Amino acid sequence: MQSRRSRSGFTLIELLVVIAIIAILIGLLLPAIQKVREAAARSQCQNNMKQLGLAVANYESSTQKLPLGFHDTVTLPGGSVQQGSKAGVLVQILPFMEQENIFRMIPTQVYTPGVSTGGQDWVNFQFPTTYSASRNRVKSFECPSDTPYEATLAIITRMGSGNRPGSNSGAGTASGYSIAGLTGAGGLPGLTNYVAAGGTLGNFTSTATAGTGAYYANHNGPFVSDVQMNYASVADGLSNTIFFGEYVGGFDTASGITREWSMAWMSASSFPTYWSISPDRRTLNHFYSLNSRHSGIINCAFGDGSVRSVKNNNVTVPTTAPEITTPSGSGWQTLQANGGRSDGDVYSNN
Repeated sequence: MQSRRSRSGFTLIELLVVIAIIAILIGLLLPAIQKVREAAARSQCQNNMKQLGLAVANYESSTQKLPLGFHDTVTLPGGSVQQGSKAGVLVQILPFMEQENIFRMIPTQVYTPGVSTGGQDWVNFQFPTTYSASRNRVKSFECPSDTPYEATLAIITRMGSGNRPGSNSGAGTASGYSIAGLTGAGGLPGLTNYVAAGGTLGNFTSTATAGTGAYYANHNGPFVSDVQMNYASVADGLSNTIFFGEYVGGFDTASGITREWSMAWMSASSFPTYWSISPDRRTLNHFYSLNSRHSGIINCAFGDGSVRSVKNNNVTVPTTAPEITTPSGSGWQTLQANGGRSDGDVYSNN
């Protein structure tokens, strides 16, 4: 009599059912895992920004001044005006971020107001010393939700030179060097996702007593070109004034996916709030807008050291003068009020 052998293993149908169940479970778990990761990244980003705020506080305590917004121009003895280094706030707070070794590599002319760098920006001044210092990555200058080194075209190395419609005294413009050129010069500089607040259009000067000119001049921020403010000049209150915001760079306007520009930490300075917070990277103004990789918000560090999330909706840039100057508490006006240091406008940013 033949013995019957028991069959082991799965049939094809059973195997497919198991695979389908596993795929469903993975599909259910992935969003939860991604949310946990983003929550952790957002928390780390907020901690980074808190460190920036504390570094500025220690800088102000040590010098009785806030860091220079950026080294824009120098007036020479004969009266002619020369380009400055274009270096910004993050350079000056390096010693207060436990980055003294990098700071010692940077010549003092690069960040000292009124001191000439011979018309050279920080990339070229005393090359390769200054540029070598800039090539150090500072992890606390980078948001963990972003990958700023995926830029495909160029790096912003100069903020605030030239002109854009409505701009003045070096606000609302940026330029830089191609990645190929910087790589050939030794490698890319360190990048950042954090920029210092310059107010609506930075160091805007106007003799007007009303209208948009007066509004822009009244809404400059704590960090402006060639001038060092102090805490006393922040009349709106430190808890009502943005010191740092998030920035992810400029993207191609066709898809909004390919990053074309990133920000060097040496240049993260006096960033204008006029172009608001952009939720859509498929706009030209995104190049000049605050933004982040976080869903629906950007993180902002305020002068009192607090870090708060600001929604990136309802911040449409106005198209008419009355929309700019008439108090309304709109998302755009709220951002300008928070970015200005002594405008007298205080709106909730929530």
